[in-house]
Amino acid sequence: MGIGEILGLIVFGAVIGVLKNSGLDGHVVVTGQDAGVSGIQGIVNGKQSMTVFKNVKLEAQAAAQLAILLIQGKDPSTAGITLSDFSDPQAPSHSLKALLLPAQVITQANVQDVVDAGALKTADICKNIADACSKLGLS
Repeated sequence: MGIGEILGLIVFGAVIGVLKNSGLDGHVVVTGQDAGVSGIQGIVNGKQSMTVFKNVKLEAQAAAQLAILLIQGKDPSTAGITLSDFSDPQAPSHSLKALLLPAQVITQANVQDVVDAGALKTADICKNIADACSKLGLS
């Protein structure tokens, strides 16, 4: 578990604790980002409504394809890759380009997608919440 996951777990736990102590647990929409174990567990047990999943395999595949094209001196658009323009906040006259990839909203209805993508293991998600996982058919 990395520092980001640890901090996410602390923040998530703090938010849920405050809501529970205020009688608002389950009555306030809580969302997250990055589809980490703690966030997915929150979704499975109904404490969090959704998270955003960015499939690292798609990111790696796109980065590799883009790198190969650039090394070959080819324009990425010839391979169907569209780069978006951005201004550099530190130097507005400097133009940046980015390859924007889709993100997926993960809810109780599609938690299995994160497992199927190989991002997380069911055993990690379902640790200490096996009953909630069973109710969703998480395998």
